[in-house]
Amino acid sequence: PFKNGYELYESIKLKDQTQTPKQTFVVFYTTGYLAGFLDGLCLTQDLMLDMMLPSESFTENERIKLSKQINYHRINIPEGGLPTGQLMLIYKKYAEKHPNNLNMSARACLYEALIDAYGWK
Repeated sequence: PFKNGYELYESIKLKDQTQTPKQTFVVFYTTGYLAGFLDGLCLTQDLMLDMMLPSESFTENERIKLSKQINYHRINIPEGGLPTGQLMLIYKKYAEKHPNNLNMSARACLYEALIDAYGWK
């Protein structure tokens, strides 16, 4: 596991280098970590919205309007999903733009990187 955002950033940077077998393993691990984080985030956002505003009780427009009224914000991730390679680029850009934040947990940095890239809905 990554101790902080800096370790995640260093692991992502390995992707662009010639790698030893151990570094290749780290790149694969990092890719899986990012994919799992994104899947978990999307699932959690969808489940929370469905628990608060069930789709069988409200139209999609009503759900959007009510979620804004109750101040339930979700990261505005594209409907078609987000490829892991793109998430790597988003995080790399975030890390280079906000190096002082990389002492936070990797999860917190990833979350902020997605908010920075896509904003709220």
